[in-house]
Amino acid sequence: MKIDRKHIFRAAALVSSLVACEVLLHLACLQGDIQYLLADDFTRSDLRPGLKLEIEDSVLGHRLNPKHPEHDSAGWRNPTIPDQVDIVCLGDSQTYGTNVDREAAWPSQLQKITGKRVYNMGVSGWAAPQSAQVISEALALNPKVVVFAIYAGNDAVDSWRFRQLVLDKSTLEKRTAFESQDEANNPDFQNAKIAWATLMGEEITVANASKPSTTKQVSRFNSTRRLFSEHSKLFGILRLARQTASRLIESPIIDPDVSWQEAKQEALGKPHNLEIFEADSSQAKTILSPHYRSCTLASSDERISTGILAMQTAIEQMATSTKAQGAKFIAIKIPTKESVFYDAYPATEYSESMQTLVVDENIFWNKIDAHLDTLDIPSLDIKPALVHALATEIELVYYQNADGHPAPNGHRCIAEALNSLISNSDAATPVAQQD
Repeated sequence: MKIDRKHIFRAAALVSSLVACEVLLHLACLQGDIQYLLADDFTRSDLRPGLKLEIEDSVLGHRLNPKHPEHDSAGWRNPTIPDQVDIVCLGDSQTYGTNVDREAAWPSQLQKITGKRVYNMGVSGWAAPQSAQVISEALALNPKVVVFAIYAGNDAVDSWRFRQLVLDKSTLEKRTAFESQDEANNPDFQNAKIAWATLMGEEITVANASKPSTTKQVSRFNSTRRLFSEHSKLFGILRLARQTASRLIESPIIDPDVSWQEAKQEALGKPHNLEIFEADSSQAKTILSPHYRSCTLASSDERISTGILAMQTAIEQMATSTKAQGAKFIAIKIPTKESVFYDAYPATEYSESMQTLVVDENIFWNKIDAHLDTLDIPSLDIKPALVHALATEIELVYYQNADGHPAPNGHRCIAEALNSLISNSDAATPVAQQD
């Protein structure tokens, strides 16, 4: 087969041009601002430490970085610090608004709906014990209502972790799975450990764990993509162009069907961790992580029970302090993504892990409800609103990938449900909406 020299010359010219552009861009990146613009999110945090979302804290473990542009000078996710607010919202990443814009997080949407001043004090990775540590800071804003969001997905584990930190028995590093010697050869525990690590983007080797051959292919693709993302400036220009176009049209520029195929491909490479849920509508397409959630809600695990006790104590402390100042304390209950899908599509045949998770989550909420009733704390279950939206609306409530956080429409559901409760309480007085 004869190869046309013109094609060879054109290919060589194209490669030479790309290499030349790459070299010129690397030289241009010696200027800091250009390097920052073309960097990925991880590298940007290293280039400008002020952009790191979190900073270490000797008491709380970590807290939000006040130098981050999304945060106010006190280190909370608000544009400014008002002298007085109507509602303060405490919680974890479900309250902070992980993977949504600040204006899309439910505290911001609650402010738009109610016309009341709402202040977001949610922090990713926190649980009730950390929120209790900053309740005095919340009450210093003289709110009429304090809302604490309880998330079933990991609040018990995070509370247990914080208790270990306080007791100076840190058997865990931040965001890693818990493990003891007697669990080293437990297949169920190892699967949960893999689930935790893979969701955190970590590589892990454990006993009794098998991976299909597709994992190597997916891993190789991800490694190659990551290599270009970190080191190629041409890749950086394409990424910047895509982000800019996305902001200009104010909607995702990636075909949802393509995104779904990518999410499924990832799930196929991690069968010990992720499960594909797919029905007829676009709403009913997502990746679930019941193995991981089962680990963080295992009712038979003593550490989970200890974490729940730590939560209950912290909630009581926050409620007592809030009531002593004459304000109202409300708890809202945010379910796992898995349990929302389970209730929205009851006819689906679910895995054993999903069924176990649902049982353990119900046990978790029964314990929390009993404690809230004892303390006479009004509470709101968010699940019915999320289930209804998932089963009836077109706009996504959760993302189609493995992310367990609500999409902007899910945050809207939380804000609207909470507005109904607050409106009936007459506890907060409407004010002019802030810019």
